[in-house]
Amino acid sequence: MIEKKESLAEFIKENKTFLAKKVKKVLDPAYDLLQKNEDPFFKRVESICQSFKKNPFPAQQDIINALINGYSRLNKRTLFLIAEMGCGKTLMGILTSYALSKVKGRNFRTLIICPPTLISTWEEEIKELFGDGAKIVNLNNKNALRILFKCKKNYRVQPDKPTFYISGWNRMKTGYKWKPVFLKKKKGLVCPQCGAYLDDLIGSQKKRYSCPRCKSPLWAPVPGKKNKKFAPVLYIKKYLKRYFDFLLVDEVHQLKGEDTIQGAMLGQLAKVCRYILCLTGTLSGGKASDIFYLLQRAIALNYSKEERELLFPDYTAKKEFCSTYGTVEEIVKIKERDIYKTTGRNYSRSVTIKEKPGISPLVIKQFFIENAAFLRLSDIADALPPFREEIEFCDLPEDLLETYKDFEDQLVEAAKKAMRAGDMTVLGKMMSSLLAWPDFPQKECIIYNKLEEEVAYAPAFDIDKTPKDQRLIELIKQARSNGRKCLVFVEYTGTWGGDVHVANILKANGINPLVMKSTTTTASKRLDWIRQQMQKENYDCLICQPRLVEVGMNLLEFPEVIFYQTGYSIYILRQASRRSYRPGQKQEVVVRYLINRDTAQEKAMSLIASKLEASLVLEGELSDKGLVALSEIGDNMAVELARTLIGDLKIESLETQFALYKKAELEADSFINDESSTQIESTINLVKNNRKVTFGIRKSKIKIVGTLQKSGDSIFGKIFKYKIKCIDGYIYNGRQRIGEIKDNKIIELYSKPKQKFRLVKAMNVLPGFKAWNVVLVA
Repeated sequence: MIEKKESLAEFIKENKTFLAKKVKKVLDPAYDLLQKNEDPFFKRVESICQSFKKNPFPAQQDIINALINGYSRLNKRTLFLIAEMGCGKTLMGILTSYALSKVKGRNFRTLIICPPTLISTWEEEIKELFGDGAKIVNLNNKNALRILFKCKKNYRVQPDKPTFYISGWNRMKTGYKWKPVFLKKKKGLVCPQCGAYLDDLIGSQKKRYSCPRCKSPLWAPVPGKKNKKFAPVLYIKKYLKRYFDFLLVDEVHQLKGEDTIQGAMLGQLAKVCRYILCLTGTLSGGKASDIFYLLQRAIALNYSKEERELLFPDYTAKKEFCSTYGTVEEIVKIKERDIYKTTGRNYSRSVTIKEKPGISPLVIKQFFIENAAFLRLSDIADALPPFREEIEFCDLPEDLLETYKDFEDQLVEAAKKAMRAGDMTVLGKMMSSLLAWPDFPQKECIIYNKLEEEVAYAPAFDIDKTPKDQRLIELIKQARSNGRKCLVFVEYTGTWGGDVHVANILKANGINPLVMKSTTTTASKRLDWIRQQMQKENYDCLICQPRLVEVGMNLLEFPEVIFYQTGYSIYILRQASRRSYRPGQKQEVVVRYLINRDTAQEKAMSLIASKLEASLVLEGELSDKGLVALSEIGDNMAVELARTLIGDLKIESLETQFALYKKAELEADSFINDESSTQIESTINLVKNNRKVTFGIRKSKIKIVGTLQKSGDSIFGKIFKYKIKCIDGYIYNGRQRIGEIKDNKIIELYSKPKQKFRLVKAMNVLPGFKAWNVVLVA
């Protein structure tokens, strides 16, 4: 008999209770929750953080305590805060900087670099906390270098209040040339600040002088695309070493690139700031290379040169790092040469090394466990309102579905033929076309291959609105009657113009939509623009592409989130779906996914659900979006979706995958818990054939009541107080038969007919042995 091999996901699921106990026994945390109340140091940190009108939640306070402990007591320079979106990373980052400054006894200068869309979020949070008690300096403008020049001038002047410098990544890496700013008058050159004459000083314009009387700079940067020369980050590196006490890097995973300017910027700033806190909701995108340069540029600063040589790979050894901590694929190609060749080999051999998704848990132990704090949304869920996700299927009209199926068949055959010829053009177009066209059947769709030959065609339909459009109208009107605003995500807004298309349909049906495009306003002003527009006019909903708001934006005004389209990106879907479910939300948040049944949309969502299930189980508390590629489904979502469409990959139904995902989410949230009994409930609603089907997943805290072991053909162990052995499926205590084991691993004990027990595999205890836990299922 061939023994079936378990996947890592199955192994963790079945052994999570044992693993949890082992973790508690082995780990020696630097910050112990049970002892914090006995430590005056943490009492002081908590009193500092609780002195504001807006206080952190208990779980957030624990994270701040742990980070301050790392900086102050463990002498760490760089720490990571890896927290699920909506956990309040902005608040925790600001309070960590402030509390550490109080511990150190001086006001800090804190430099914050973040995506441009989050600048207003950071400013808003600082103002809400401090009011006029802190100074905010906006470096995200054309005067950035001029401001930094003044910082150099006042290098040794300590700030009289906490000071926060905020800049987007793009502005920090964009430089300028310099120009003279002295005034030219009839009598000569004059200082623009004090009016002093400068003719004796300015003999050449090649040097950057300061006024001898008032010390004001007589040169300034010249902004403009054609004048790039000296970036703010380079100025800080050269002239402002140790000027900034604290560096806050938001969404640090986007700075992971090897040869990117943004990646280099992280390394340059980290070297010249005293303390660094990196914020992210994603530890890795699934590959070991994703974290390699984050380790080199940030975490390596926590170690001496000798320790780095011992613990860290060389900066140029990314391939070796990926081989050790990740997954690589070696592709060997053998090509025959001329068979009549008489010398040398008659074949050529080429080897290609390709990194595959996958990351070893050892990387967490080796580099992150002592340099990071982790937080999940479930840790602060007591302070948040209910959250609900629903999938709603929409059935296309019969003639439209028949046309779609014909279009899909054409594309699948064309894609197969094109791929055999080395043409990937059709495959790329197939993805977007099959996902988008059922929502916009009023437009014809023609697909061409690389040779500009027509390979597939879908005609335009004379139809006012699709069933999905009708359902969207119903949902928004229902929300409006309840005083709730809707956030509508439309994926295909470029060539398809989906946002405008949906807006026009809504307008025609008495709904007032607000549309935001990427060109509507700059990224840094999107949040302000949304709030201003919603205040000006009574809009019922906001329509936008999910990428425009996926990172960090607090859209509490929209408790109803509707995915008109989802695409197939796990990262964007997961981020965008949590824009409204954040600290400060008072209303129940409902996220709905509208899916056209029997189309590529259903297959895409099934793949997303399967990936989410795997990532939640494998990550535990490490990340929200997580190491998605450890899923057994595959490595690239677009490729896997294509494989599904052409029949090479079989997946579970969407209902099954979504149920498994929700079940896994509940299990992950209760992975390491106290011994006390707890219960978690969740409901999943699926709308099928215009009828809502609701089913629940209820998970109770399991209790281990015994263990069984197998050696050879013998199975023996202990259940409750009884020493037992198993023979032919029956359980004996001595000579007395007390129960039996069913085929589905359910145990029936005759003395406890109302209780259910089941076998869960435990880790092997000795070579040749197998072990199971006997658990009571409530």
